[in-house]
Amino acid sequence: MNKESRMKLYSIYSKLLNSESYIELMNSDRTEVQFYFLYDEGELNTKPKFKGQEGFSTKNIKLTDKYDSIDSLLVFSTDFYEKMSLLLEGEMQFSEAELVIGGGIINCYIGKITNIQSILNEEKSEYDEWLGDEDEPFVETPVFMKEIRNTVYCVRNTSRQHIVGFTELFKQRVEQEGLKIDFQEVKQ
Repeated sequence: MNKESRMKLYSIYSKLLNSESYIELMNSDRTEVQFYFLYDEGELNTKPKFKGQEGFSTKNIKLTDKYDSIDSLLVFSTDFYEKMSLLLEGEMQFSEAELVIGGGIINCYIGKITNIQSILNEEKSEYDEWLGDEDEPFVETPVFMKEIRNTVYCVRNTSRQHIVGFTELFKQRVEQEGLKIDFQEVKQ
């Protein structure tokens, strides 16, 4: 297979590249929210609430449509949700959340990727034997497969470690909609 025909995959990031521009869960039971979205375990019985770090303001939050989360959750703006939720229906589901910034509350949405399959090239990926356990090694440097079937926009790996990828088509749609998200191509 030549290099041009492989499926490009990306990681996504906030446009606010500032070490103080992360959001963090405020819920008293953070594990309920994390387990529901990251591991597909349990139920979501409370509305997720986040707080923005000092790098966020009510002005600069408008510069991005993806909010980088300390908790590894995929958190998006209302604009992203309104423009992309129907398109992503078969591969991601959304739950409404709140983000506290500067004393105000902004509505946002957590995306939960429902397209879950094995997407790593296990021979080329690098592992950290100290951080893993006997059931599942810790992937330090993921290397993704060149072709991932049944994926149009996004996919999550089957491991408990939250490893996700977004396709070239996802990137194109985000750009067509004028959404503000940074993309970085992943190793394949």
